[in-house]
Amino acid sequence: MPKNKRMGECIYCRKFGEITDDHIPPTNLFPKPKPSNLITVPSCKKCNSESSKDDEYFRMVISMRHDTFEHPEVIKNRHKILRSFQRPNKKGLLNLLAKNLSTVDLYSQGGIYLGKTGACNVDMKRVNAVIKRITLGLFYKEKGRGLPDSYLPYVYCISDVKKLLQNPVKEILASTFQGKVISIGNEIFKYWYKTVSDEENCISLILSFYNRVNFFAFTLPKEKL
Repeated sequence: MPKNKRMGECIYCRKFGEITDDHIPPTNLFPKPKPSNLITVPSCKKCNSESSKDDEYFRMVISMRHDTFEHPEVIKNRHKILRSFQRPNKKGLLNLLAKNLSTVDLYSQGGIYLGKTGACNVDMKRVNAVIKRITLGLFYKEKGRGLPDSYLPYVYCISDVKKLLQNPVKEILASTFQGKVISIGNEIFKYWYKTVSDEENCISLILSFYNRVNFFAFTLPKEKL
């Protein structure tokens, strides 16, 4: 007999219909054996399938950085990443990687020239799309409901937050690190969570991948930014 369809509201498009589980963050980041505390949220099949290419791109980008490349969990996952490039339907991703490769000068933190290294121009629009989905998913995980339509998630690389260093932003960042912290896998993903002031729909998040790649995310009413 066919399984009963699960019906509910997709946390992304907010439409009611048949739903499936979406992993937050993408499950492709985690090598086997998978952690026991993976987060799943309700998603329609359309939203779930449409995000798969961005999930693949995100894994590739954060796994090929100079500061994550030799991380033990990245090494465990590397054969899956390389194998994925061999699939016919992944040729577009491989061509995109090749087209965006370049050579740059590498310096130590102390400013010592270390030579040339490979670099890749990253499509931050696609990266941010994944982080926004994670933000919506974690809102659901923490609140037990989807983010209202009148609110939006906003995300920044931690290095980009320096451009926003107004006192309120610095205070929110500092207070977020004082909030609840959840870790999934061996340093693969960690997040700090805090509700901002008395507004139940405004949350702030620090998202960390491999303890190296970090993002600041928060939710605000659409008219605020």
